[in-house]
Amino acid sequence: MKQINRWIPVLWLVSIAILAVFYTQLPAQVGTHLNINGDVDGWGAKSQLWILPMIFLVIWFFLSLLLHYAPVWERAIQGKTVEKSRSQRQDVLLILVIVQLTVWVLYTVYLIYLMNGKEGVPFWLMWLAYLVIGLTVVVRIVRVFKRN
Repeated sequence: MKQINRWIPVLWLVSIAILAVFYTQLPAQVGTHLNINGDVDGWGAKSQLWILPMIFLVIWFFLSLLLHYAPVWERAIQGKTVEKSRSQRQDVLLILVIVQLTVWVLYTVYLIYLMNGKEGVPFWLMWLAYLVIGLTVVVRIVRVFKRN
């Protein structure tokens, strides 16, 4: 999972590169928010397309730092690393990676659709994203209850 997590900033930078290359070809007004089915329900300037990748890069950076340094802080506070907290960090990392990858896929597909003159993302892809994130969270919750 750590190896996949290291690729997340690269994937977001790929999306930023795609946006930069095709930015001038995009319409001045683009969809900036999608409803539950992947249809555009909010509009704004195309410059707003830069916000999501930047936010997700910042989130990735800070959560990665937190997960990396948590054992150091734990040892400083408790004098040892507790196995339970290691498992919890792995759970958080898995959820972080799944959410990041899912949002990246949706964002990249949206950019590709925009470049082809379409708005939104396919209905089935949105619901697949919900299913993947939902199943990941449910499996992690069940794992926590089994551990306790």
